[in-house]
Amino acid sequence: MIFNIYCLSETQSVKVKNLALSMHTKWEKLSQIISRRHQNLEENRRRSSSFLEKLSDLNYFILEKFNTIECEREQLDPRQSKAAFTRQQKTEEEIKNNEKFYDQG
Repeated sequence: MIFNIYCLSETQSVKVKNLALSMHTKWEKLSQIISRRHQNLEENRRRSSSFLEKLSDLNYFILEKFNTIECEREQLDPRQSKAAFTRQQKTEEEIKNNEKFYDQG
């Protein structure tokens, strides 16, 4: 009879050991998932802050060019249309160069 109790106790200890290993494995998987999620969140945070910086720079550039164009429009003399057209082309080139910079990101 003592032998039966010992065997029963041994089977229970094996079950407990298997359950403990199972729980340990699940916790390891969960910690790996959390770690990957944390890394993804950090990378996306860096990318979003970079995007925000580029967006604010682009917004500043657009406002600056808009103000420049408005000032030039107010001072425009119809007889100086060729010079105004040349300035317009330069502004368009600057915008194209800036667009290339922001399209790369």
